[in-house]
Amino acid sequence: TVVAILRDDAPITPSPDDVIEARDELFFITTIPAEEELRLVLAPRTRNGAGAPAAGGSAAGGARD
Repeated sequence: TVVAILRDDAPITPSPDDVIEARDELFFITTIPAEEELRLVLAPRTRNGAGAPAAGGSAAGGARD
């Protein structure tokens, strides 16, 4: 679940109408088993096998575009 968006140092409570923008910082609450799947969705591996740095935290973390 996305629980917050941080955009230009301003917190946003997400709604279904919000569009994620480049440089947004996303905060999630997730189960530990679903955490790796969430990381893969947000930072998929490129063809050469390299991926973007993963978000930190086991229960909540932030990821940037």
